[in-house]
Amino acid sequence: MTCKFFYIKIFCCIVILFAISCTYSSDKNAESNEVNAAESSNPKQSESDAPKNIELVIFKNDTVGEKRINGFGYNVYLNKQLYIHQPIIPAVPGDAGFKSEMDARNAGNLVLFKIKNNILPPALTVGELDSLDIDYHL
Repeated sequence: MTCKFFYIKIFCCIVILFAISCTYSSDKNAESNEVNAAESSNPKQSESDAPKNIELVIFKNDTVGEKRINGFGYNVYLNKQLYIHQPIIPAVPGDAGFKSEMDARNAGNLVLFKIKNNILPPALTVGELDSLDIDYHL
C-alpha cells in the first residue's frame, strides 16, 4: 500500500510541475506576442532612427596632401558634416588606396548601408572586401 501511495505522490508532483511549466511558457509567449505587436504597430521606428541626410563622395588620393597615397578613397558626410574620411583600404595593413573609383564606391556604399541600418561601427572586414571583389593586395 505504501508503494502505491508513493507512486501516486510522484505522479501528482509530475502533473503539478507540468502545469507550472505550461503556465510559465504561456506567460512568456504572451509577453513575446505583446512585444512583437508593439514593434509591428510602429514599423517606421527603425527608419526614423536612421540618418536622413547622408552622402558618399569619392576622391582621388592625389588630392589628400603630404602623404603620397595612390588610388581612390571616399568620404561619408552625415548632415553635411564629414563623418568618415577613408583614403586607404580599410581592414588591411598598409596605406594603399582603392585601385579604382568603382572599388571605392562599392566599399563606400556598403558603409552607407551599415550606417543607414544602424550597424555600428560601420567598419569593413576583409571578408566583405572579398565579397565586393575589391583587390587589396599590393
